[in-house]
Amino acid sequence: MTKQLAAACPFALMLAFPASTLAAPPDFPIWCHGGQGMASTSGKNLIIDFRHASGPAGQGLEPGQCSWLDRPLSDNEPRRIVSEEFAPATARQIAGMINGGQTWTFWVFNVGRFFRATADTKGEATQKPSRL
Repeated sequence: MTKQLAAACPFALMLAFPASTLAAPPDFPIWCHGGQGMASTSGKNLIIDFRHASGPAGQGLEPGQCSWLDRPLSDNEPRRIVSEEFAPATARQIAGMINGGQTWTFWVFNVGRFFRATADTKGEATQKPSRL
């Protein structure tokens, strides 16, 4: 019955399940030390391609590296972050700062081939900024 209802109305499943079951997975902060060519954009998407650091972020990052605050990334974790910004101009501005060597913090969750960012801010932050 549910399959027939879903086929008849694409929004039926959204109505059948409470919003809490559709919540985003937990996210975690990752610090990135910017470097030339590390950041690019595609429309509103900011794309960060990075190298894994050999230790936690607090032990220091070289340009082009990212790491978790409490441990290094494992070999099977992605080497790309995708963050949807408010506008293409915002994505380009942030990419320019990262490519210029700025340090950036992203709150991310793993979607398989890359990390999806839920928030980001300049610097080595530990408190997640709220999005309006």
